[in-house]
Amino acid sequence: MMQPYVLEPKLTITVGLYTKPKHYADQEAEMEKPSANRSTKVSRSPSWNSQAWYYHEDKTIVLCN
Repeated sequence: MMQPYVLEPKLTITVGLYTKPKHYADQEAEMEKPSANRSTKVSRSPSWNSQAWYYHEDKTIVLCN
């Protein structure tokens, strides 16, 4: 029995938000500085299940999904 998998990174996105709303469209507004959060975690997502058999006399490998 085999279970191939795909490695999927877990991403974290940080956004900055305005501390005070702008009153005019052309008005400069200060934004909060986002913190630098980075994650290097990876999860395994199984793709499918498969089976394999080896026949020694025939020197044959059989792979099935």
